[in-house]
Amino acid sequence: MAKKKNPVVHLNQSKVNKIKEDATNDGLKYAIILFFTVMRDKEGYGLKRLKRLYDRVTDLADSINKGYVKWQDLEKVLADEADIKLHF
Repeated sequence: MAKKKNPVVHLNQSKVNKIKEDATNDGLKYAIILFFTVMRDKEGYGLKRLKRLYDRVTDLADSINKGYVKWQDLEKVLADEADIKLHF
């Protein structure tokens, strides 16, 4: 029995961009869910502290989006001041 060939799929640039954007958004969503779940379940954060943390994270993300802060700078501060080095 002959092996089936994978079909060739043609994608235009906008479709590729959409796939990349969706993957990025999904990854970010999963990371945030993990972070907030740990803060709630393992660190004892209640509703008020979780909401306050969420608001601060959202504000910082907005600052990054507006170009006021670079995520690379935040990563360096975490490494230098908190010895948190992110490796993937």
